[in-house]
Amino acid sequence: MDKKQFTIDQHYIPRFILKNFTKDNMLQVADISGKNTRYFMTSPDRICFEKNLYELKNSDGTYFDRNKIEDWFSSIETWLAPRLNELIQKCSDAQYRLDGEQDAALAMLFALQLTRLPEIKERILQNDAIEPIEKSYIYASFVHSHQFAIAYL
Repeated sequence: MDKKQFTIDQHYIPRFILKNFTKDNMLQVADISGKNTRYFMTSPDRICFEKNLYELKNSDGTYFDRNKIEDWFSSIETWLAPRLNELIQKCSDAQYRLDGEQDAALAMLFALQLTRLPEIKERILQNDAIEPIEKSYIYASFVHSHQFAIAYL
């Protein structure tokens, strides 16, 4: 039986979005986090991710339902990507108006982007007012679903 290959580099900005800003499949990046701004070129695969960002661990240190959240995001991105690409192609037409499906796709994209940022997980997990077991529950329900979070407990 084959072992599942787990996704470790989990993107908080989907690669299908980043690819819209590439030239010859490369992004020009300005790193402003240090004292001096640093410019470099990189591919969408090598930026805007953290290792195991969406993973939750059991009390024994093993992963709980490994890649469940990553796989869920991936399935949504598979649905979103062609709709966003179609929308981008039509944006040059000043008369173009969103249809209901494109409107829903944009709303979903915005909502997902707000929940999947590393800072969201960090704020929940670093909050001392929340009990440790509740932190993972809150995060899991925020980025996935109440049912998934209950299963974690």
